[in-house]
Amino acid sequence: MTSRQTRIVIITAVVLGLFCLGMVFWALTRSPDPVAEPVPHPTTSAPATSSTTTATTTTAPTTTEAPTTTSRPPTKAPVAPPKTTTRPPATTAPPATTVNGLCQADQWQRDTQYNGGAVVLHNGAEWFARSWNYNAEPGVSADAVWVRAFSC
Repeated sequence: MTSRQTRIVIITAVVLGLFCLGMVFWALTRSPDPVAEPVPHPTTSAPATSSTTTATTTTAPTTTEAPTTTSRPPTKAPVAPPKTTTRPPATTAPPATTVNGLCQADQWQRDTQYNGGAVVLHNGAEWFARSWNYNAEPGVSADAVWVRAFSC
């Protein structure tokens, strides 16, 4: 291979390497694609069309006017704003407890923030928080952030 061919190969490799590096940089710094929110189906529906027929009678021959149809656009149900809460990652399992450590946790308090891994007493049971929560009552909240560890 001549020195000219060697230079061409090196320059080509450098250009391709810079191009690949630029593509990686672009992919890492670009903003994410927007996600379209689904449109909920209305729970109640109004009649979509209504029709009216008018008849006119005179002493001359009888005439009937063509039916008049009016329509209005279907109503849309209000769209709730998307939830924008951020939570730390959930932990997986309650901590191991010994027989001596049963039911030694503090009582659950309303209007209190609990981090993942917190253990509380509520309604005769000990509960383990899988993730961060605020004002979520153990055994009642639909978020399932509390796991019943055992009965006391």
